[in-house]
Amino acid sequence: MARLDMHVDTWKKSQKVEDELIPSPNPASRDHWSLGAPDKRISPYALESKEHKNPLFRNFNMKLREYLARHHPSHSIRLEDDLEILPCKALYVDFQSTVTWKSQRDVLRCNSSFHNRPRYDSVIYDAEDDPLAMGELALVFRCFLPNRHTLDLAMIRPFRSSTWHPKTRTDCPIRERKSGVMFIALEHVVRGALLCPIFGASREAFYVIDCIDEDMFLRLHGIK
Repeated sequence: MARLDMHVDTWKKSQKVEDELIPSPNPASRDHWSLGAPDKRISPYALESKEHKNPLFRNFNMKLREYLARHHPSHSIRLEDDLEILPCKALYVDFQSTVTWKSQRDVLRCNSSFHNRPRYDSVIYDAEDDPLAMGELALVFRCFLPNRHTLDLAMIRPFRSSTWHPKTRTDCPIRERKSGVMFIALEHVVRGALLCPIFGASREAFYVIDCIDEDMFLRLHGIK
């Protein structure tokens, strides 16, 4: 329990830190997310080469182009088209609380060195096959398309629900890591989520912490 309490305390402290925000490409939009702490613009192929030791980025360039062709066909991305992305280390997500119905904000990190330690937060996102789909942020970025449009995307390491339970008694929901990565549009991100590794487990399993706030408790336990 002490380890879970430590994760919750760290999460709450991180929500108070603000980073440099980058402007929305459409100032008149009412997007519920913002990007912050940007890096330099880079091509997907150059990023794949830069991260060649990280298996999560294997075939990143081709996977991104396949995602765009399948999920955003109106932009007509071709293999020979030049793409650029702007990686960001912070993601701000505004959501409506299921408790007060007022707006709340989660500050999420996707940073290999946040206060000298890697920090990759997790999110709840909309999915057709899972009412509480979750994934760990591996990359948050703005994608610049040849037609001068932009898309705000994330590459995530998805989780799946688990019927396995540790011997330690707990009421926390359990998630297991799926293999591989996937892309999602940031418009589908609902809010942040806090997951804690189950140490000593025979698999890559995590507790979903339901006590970070009242909204998370209601969402995880299906209380309306």
